[in-house]
Amino acid sequence: MTPQSVAAGKIKVSLHEPADSDACGHEVPLRGTVSGLSGNINLWIVKEIGAGNYHPDAGPVRVQGNWWSGVAYLGRRNAPVPSPERYTVHVVAASKNTSSQYRAYIERCHLEDCWPGLPSLMGGVAVHTISLTRVRT
Repeated sequence: MTPQSVAAGKIKVSLHEPADSDACGHEVPLRGTVSGLSGNINLWIVKEIGAGNYHPDAGPVRVQGNWWSGVAYLGRRNAPVPSPERYTVHVVAASKNTSSQYRAYIERCHLEDCWPGLPSLMGGVAVHTISLTRVRT
């Protein structure tokens, strides 16, 4: 195992809010606990929009002691939501290298105002997954 690899079996993440299958708006605060996280691994919130299309949110998430918090952004802020849209939301354990790739992707997307998604978790490992539904707010 290299210093940058993710030993996901040792990382335990729980989500305290929101609950799985909750109906939410565009901006969704997430909060939970974590144990087994080493200093060279970050946690990120990454949405999976269809199989093999991953969208990391601004990150990494904030970790204080055994608590973590972050925000998932479901769709575009002012985009119309004609019917509920389901999102798979992962908490991802990422090495420093993967974190750099996520940051570069987010910066490029902000500059180009284009969000094509990533083809994989880029070496990150999903350590917790929930499903959320975006509704009109």
